[in-house]
Amino acid sequence: SSGGHALSFDNLSFYVKEKQILKNVSGTLYPGEVCALLGPSGWGKTTLMNLLSGRQRWSGGGFQKNGEIFYGGFPVTQSELKKAI
Repeated sequence: SSGGHALSFDNLSFYVKEKQILKNVSGTLYPGEVCALLGPSGWGKTTLMNLLSGRQRWSGGGFQKNGEIFYGGFPVTQSELKKAI
């Protein structure tokens, strides 16, 4: 391990104006490892990356996130995640 903290997400779902973009996605990203995100166009890859980096608004304005995102084993808010990442 190269130090740092793991980023994990559990049962992550995301909606934009009632349209479900992600449905119950879970995983863990470990420091020092390479991760590839593959899938067809429109399957939510960019949305997932934007959520995990804190770039995508999680709530309000028609956005809603369900599930948890953890950094270093602790649940984080969007602003905490954005600062950490």
